[in-house]
Amino acid sequence: MMGVPESRRTLSRYEFQAQATAIRTEVITLASGPLIPKSQRFLIAIPMSGTARLLVEHLTRAAAYWPNSQENAGMRRKYMTEAVADCELLMQDLQTAGMTCDRIKPSRVARLIAMLDREIALIKGARKNIRVIGSKE
Repeated sequence: MMGVPESRRTLSRYEFQAQATAIRTEVITLASGPLIPKSQRFLIAIPMSGTARLLVEHLTRAAAYWPNSQENAGMRRKYMTEAVADCELLMQDLQTAGMTCDRIKPSRVARLIAMLDREIALIKGARKNIRVIGSKE
């Protein structure tokens, strides 16, 4: 959005989906890298990668429901709530990984934590603004 001051820019409808894909990529990089020992990848890395995949899946499912009825708006909110829960679960997984793996220090996963915090804020903001199209709310 060239020429538009940052304070006047609006949130892209798909920014949270792009952020979720970036989070998934970051989790896969963490899971396959040297920070998590091979002996602990089955217990830590694989579940984290699965949760990151679910985050993207839930947001994709939410986008599939066009809010043209109360039921569809409710389903969109439901899947967005699931996506927020996925982010929270990834945060807990990172905390557990930090307690069980000596190599994982908070500074090494700070970028991922910041991405998850931003994703939660984006999803909650989008979820709050779901309105039934054609309604006079």
